Amino acid sequence: QILELSEQTLHRHGARNFLVFGRPPQGCTPLFKTLYGGKNPGDYDAGGCLIPYNNLTLTLQLGLKAATDRLRKQHRDSRFFFADLYNSFLHIKKNAERYGFADTDNACCGSGSPYNFSPRRKCGSPGVPVCVDPSKFVSWDGNHFTQKYHKLVANLILSGKFVDPPFNLRPKS
Repeated sequence: QILELSEQTLHRHGARNFLVFGRPPQGCTPLFKTLYGGKNPGDYDAGGCLIPYNNLTLTLQLGLKAATDRLRKQHRDSRFFFADLYNSFLHIKKNAERYGFADTDNACCGSGSPYNFSPRRKCGSPGVPVCVDPSKFVSWDGNHFTQKYHKLVANLILSGKFVDPPFNLRPKS
């Protein structure tokens, strides 16, 4: 509902091109796995992500996608695109080696185990170490992604992958 109200305001002021971003799977972040993880193996999927939190994220994702579809039908004079950050994350995690990532589970900057994240000693605090090569990590600090990850997601979106409807904004060479 908030998305649709925001869009209505922007549309009234002349906006005609919209890109709505979904959410990456929260249950895969070091923060969520540290704070909400447990000993029950049934709480985790094959990729080591927390199923209940990914299900919540997926529910939000589906709601945003449905709202984007409704807006597309209501405003035929506008273009609405949905960027699927959930599945783009899973694609990168599954193909980490291909993209040059050595670690998709731990934070680059942080301390503590098992995911190099501690709510008591966060990245930027005195004595909290930073990895040697952040480009090898998906997660920067347990809650935010690295620059390399963001650049890769941007390129995937600009090339039309993980966007509905698909389009390609990459220049032709």
